[in-house]
Amino acid sequence: MAYQAFTTERQQQKLPWQIEWIWHVHRLHPVAYSNDCINQLPDHKVVDKNYIRSSMKKHQHYHSFVPFKSTKHRSTFVPSLDLASAVLRQIDFLQKFQKHNLFAMNLQRMGRDLFEKMVQNYVSFVRLANNNGIIVPTFEIDLMWHTHMRFPSSYQ
Repeated sequence: MAYQAFTTERQQQKLPWQIEWIWHVHRLHPVAYSNDCINQLPDHKVVDKNYIRSSMKKHQHYHSFVPFKSTKHRSTFVPSLDLASAVLRQIDFLQKFQKHNLFAMNLQRMGRDLFEKMVQNYVSFVRLANNNGIIVPTFEIDLMWHTHMRFPSSYQ
């Protein structure tokens, strides 16, 4: 995926859900994703939607009369991992999520305390996993990990 293809909000909104899902799964492998972006994209940067949105907002604030340009650039991008297999491995996670009570809840009505507890459990898990090798996360921790991986610039 070319970096420039993601540099406008309109382009981001046009992405089909299948592409969004493959992009998400690629980011679940942070070392491979980072290396692929840095080594293969013309700008040699990790593609992160939050960074792009923030850049667009700053541009609009300070340069409201100058359009935020997206440069179309053809790129041959070959992921360093088998994304088809990685996507298939995530089916189990999606099926578990559909059965979990969080899937059916109105998340806007949930208290902030619950989310803060989930974040704290995730942080504790990361620290524990770092010290003790391989441990199996709870579903809530796995969900937090998936969320964390959506924003690669926050963990570089």
